[in-house]
Amino acid sequence: MLDTYDSAVMAGGLAEGHIKCDAFLELIRVVKPGGLIVNAMREANIRDVEEYHNLHPSFKKWAEEKKWECIEHVIPPIKHYMDLDGLVHVYRVL
Repeated sequence: MLDTYDSAVMAGGLAEGHIKCDAFLELIRVVKPGGLIVNAMREANIRDVEEYHNLHPSFKKWAEEKKWECIEHVIPPIKHYMDLDGLVHVYRVL
């Protein structure tokens, strides 16, 4: 199922014991070139969950490898679940 979907959206999947970082490689594989991958998560999980300490370096590496390009990393002004900051990543598959 290569290049099957126009986009992929994940909200709340990156929490302790949940989805691993390399799951994004599978999303890159199944989303069509030009399609978007959007992830919304708690900003604190980047620091607090060991699995996600390498998330941004991995994202950067995949961009350098021309797998995708960063459209936006943003902490929205509205608080996330439990009054914590959220973090939204938006990437376009190349």
